[in-house]
Amino acid sequence: MDVVATVATNDRITSSGFVMELRLPPGTPPYAPGRFLMLAPSAAPIRDPFLRRPFSALDDRPSNDGGRVVSILYEIVGRGTALFAEATPGARFRTLGPLGKGFPLPSTPPTGDRDEALLVAGGVGVAPFPLLTRMLRAAGREVRVLFGARDRDHLFVVDRLRALGASVETITDAGDGPSGRKGLVTRLLEDRLARDDAGRIERVSVCGPEPMMAAVVDLARAAALPTEVSMERRMACGFGVCWTCVCRQRVRGGDDYENTRTCMDGPVIDIDRLPEDGW
Repeated sequence: MDVVATVATNDRITSSGFVMELRLPPGTPPYAPGRFLMLAPSAAPIRDPFLRRPFSALDDRPSNDGGRVVSILYEIVGRGTALFAEATPGARFRTLGPLGKGFPLPSTPPTGDRDEALLVAGGVGVAPFPLLTRMLRAAGREVRVLFGARDRDHLFVVDRLRALGASVETITDAGDGPSGRKGLVTRLLEDRLARDDAGRIERVSVCGPEPMMAAVVDLARAAALPTEVSMERRMACGFGVCWTCVCRQRVRGGDDYENTRTCMDGPVIDIDRLPEDGW
C-alpha cells in the first residue's frame, strides 16, 4: 500500500542511531519479520531527495484506530537519513509497504532439543530482529542474538531484544562493548557452534554487511545448518520495476543461476539458492 504515514516518535538512541515510530492508516497489512517499507521524508508529490529509502520493520503492532504502528531503525549516513532525523511528531512520510519476502517462521513445535533460533547481526543489520524475536518466542523457540558492530555506539536496540526474551552476545571491532570482546561477529558464531554439542540450533538468520554475511554463510554451510540471509542491496523502487537490486540465485529446482530482484525474491533468501563463489 502506498500511503501517508504520520510520525509518532523519533528518538535518538545513540549518537548516530534513531528509532522512528510511524502511524499507518486503517487497512494497512501487518509487517512480517524481514519485510520492508520504502520511505520518503515528505508526503508532497515533489520530493528532494527524489527516491525513497528501504527500511526493515523493526517492530509492528495494531493501533487503536484500526491501522498499524510500524517502527524503523536508521542511522544518519547521508542527506536522506539526515532529513529523517529532523522529523518531529506529526510529520508526514510517504510510505510504500509491506514489501519483499521475510524470514520463515516455524509452523510446528520444536523437535526434541532443537529449539534455538540463532540470529547473527552486524550493525544496523539488527533492524529486523526485534520483530523476528517476538514471533520466534511466540512459537516456543529460544532466541540467541550474536551482535557485532564497529563500536559500542553501533550496538543498537540490545535492551529491546533482551526485553523480548532474547539472549544477546555482543562483540565490537574496538573492543569497547559491554562484553569487552574485540573482533568480528564470526568469532561469536564459531564459539557458539563449538558449544552446540546437543545440536540445539534449529536455524540461523543473518542480516548485516555483505562481507560479514558471506563469512557467516561459510560457517553455517560447514555446519550444515539451515540458514537464510537478508540481502543488502540498493533499491530505487522496492517492487521490481527498476532492476537495481539484483543478485545471483540458483534457479528453483535446477543447478543454473539467474539474476533475480532482491525486492521481489528477497530480501530474505535461503543460502541453498546462493552461489558459493560470490553473490
